[in-house]
This record gives sequence, structure tokens and C-alpha cells, in this order.
Amino acid sequence: LDTEEKVKSIFRKFLRISVFVSFPVAMQTIVSAESIVGIISERWEPIIPYLQLLAIGWGVYPSLYLINALLQAIGKASLLLKIEVTKSILYLLALPITLQFGVMGLVVGYSAVNLVTFIYGFYFAGRCISFTMTEVVKDILPYLILSLVVFTPLLLLNSLTMSPFLLLTIQVIIGWGVYLLLIKLLGSKVLDDFVEFIKMKRGK
Repeated sequence: LDTEEKVKSIFRKFLRISVFVSFPVAMQTIVSAESIVGIISERWEPIIPYLQLLAIGWGVYPSLYLINALLQAIGKASLLLKIEVTKSILYLLALPITLQFGVMGLVVGYSAVNLVTFIYGFYFAGRCISFTMTEVVKDILPYLILSLVVFTPLLLLNSLTMSPFLLLTIQVIIGWGVYLLLIKLLGSKVLDDFVEFIKMKRGK
């Protein structure tokens, strides 16, 4: 039981670190898609909505990797295989439906499958360490809400006339500056945990 609680505590810590980074990165991509594409080439403007939709799926992808790492660490390879097979089946089932809507449909399908996998993956993997869906929501929701609140208003800056590079720079500085400041003011330890994790990785 002690070992399970320790594994659960470590997993929750890394989950919070994961969404602390991935959610604002996803929102930054959605908000700054126009300036990101503008830096590359104006001819790429048609891919902006695709980039924004893909960012939704990318936002949960690091957490899916954590599920894989957890199940491998606790010797639940069979459950990991079931989750991966189910995800592949969902992709295959979504394909004939999304193909009817072209590339946009495929992108929506990809992000939707990632979100569904995120939910059922945490449900089944969480049961292995007594990690309830209520606790999952409690761990990730603050960072989702904070990312939405901080980065969504930056969409208004897209109406300004300036170079894409300058616009992206302003959006990044304001977005991440306010986000990290609020994280500190709200008393979250996740920033300290993230710095500790980076130091640990560098020390290896």
C-alpha cells in the first residue's frame, strides 16, 4: 500500500508538471498560429486552422506518454497494450467518417481520438494506483482554466498591424509572463517542481 501511494504521489506530481507546460503551449499555439505561420510564409496561411486544431490533441499528448510510462513501471504491459490497441481501433473507425470532410476532418478526428484516449487511459491506468478521475480533474483543471483565461485574450492582438515575429514575441512575453506570475501568486508548487525536474535531468 505504501508503495502504491508513493507511485501515485510521484505520478500526480509529474502529471501536474506535464499539464503545467503542455496546456499553455497548446493555447499559445492556438492564439499565435497566425504569427507562427506568418513567420514561415504567407502562402502557408491556409494551414492555420489545422495547426490550431492539432494543438488541442498535442495538449494532452505528454500526459498520454505519462500513462505509458506508469503502466510500464508497475508491470501492467497488458493494460498498456489494450489502451494502445483501442486507440488504434478508434483511429481506424474515425478514418472513414473524417475522410468525408477532407483534411480538416482528419485533423479533428486525430485530436478527438487523443482526447478520448486521454480520458479512458487515465480511467483504467488510474485504477491501478487508486487514482480516481476526480483526482485527475483536480490535478489538471487549474492549469487548463488558467491557460484559457491568460492566453485567450491574446487573440485580440492578432488584429494589430505589425510583423509576425514582433507579434509572436509580444504574445509569448505577455502570455507566459502573466501565466507564470499567476502560478506564483496562487501558491502553486508546480513551478518549483518543474525547475527541480529540469535540474535533475541536467544532472544525469
